[in-house]
This record gives sequence, structure tokens and C-alpha cells, in this order.
Amino acid sequence: MTPLPHKQVSLAYIILPSLILGLDQALKQARDTVSTHLNTAAAFNIPISNTVIVLLSIAVLVCLGRVIFFTEKPLHGPLLLIFASGMSNLIDRLRLGATIDYIILGSGIYNLADLIILISIFLIIFNLFDLHSRNGHPSPILRYFRH
Repeated sequence: MTPLPHKQVSLAYIILPSLILGLDQALKQARDTVSTHLNTAAAFNIPISNTVIVLLSIAVLVCLGRVIFFTEKPLHGPLLLIFASGMSNLIDRLRLGATIDYIILGSGIYNLADLIILISIFLIIFNLFDLHSRNGHPSPILRYFRH
């Protein structure tokens, strides 16, 4: 499989994920100044070994990268955000064996990458259920899944 020859990389596709990755890592490095928690479990505190989480993370990131790089499908924006956030959490897992969480919301504690992943998933779901675009045709995401 080769990349699409006419695909242009938007500067936003490079800058925004880089900013998210950099900001999340910077906030994690500043953990001396904020209250933090080392999270050794997977999402939603599912008890899985760090080795399994790292291997699954790498597999998911490779798949996401291939989808983003080799296709012209919609939703590259949210997928890039998930990719950058997943990279940030993977860096933590490789360095520390856990992710660094520092944002307290309700009874949980999260990091910026976790929240960006959650927001991006909501954006994808919202687009999946957006049955018609402004001109009355099916949304690009529905056309994507019909082929």
C-alpha cells in the first residue's frame, strides 16, 4: 500500500497533534507543582498489565496511523488527536510503567490526553449519527462505512 500521491498534509495536521502531545507531556513533567496520580491500570481502571497495554497501544497507534496516512476518509482530525494523545500516554507507559494523571473531574483523575481521546470519540460518534449534511446528502462518515 502506498500513500496517496495527491494527498497534501495540512499544517494543522502537524501542529495541533504536536501541540497536544507537547502540552500533555509538559503538564506531566510539571507534576511537582500539581497533584498527580500514577495510573497503572487501563482505561476505566481495568486491571491489565502494563506490557499488554503497551502492546495494544502500539497496535492501535499503527492502525490509526495507517488509516490516517493511506486513506482520504473523513474524520482525520479526531483520529489525529487520538493518535497524538495515545502517543503521549504510551510515552508515559514506556518511561514509567503508568500514565500520569493530574486533572480531577468528579471522582476520577485524568490527564489531558485522556480528555482529548474522549472528546475525539464523541466527535466521531456525533458524525456517525449526523445522517444528513447541510445539502441533504448523507454525511461523509456514513458514505465511508457504506463502502
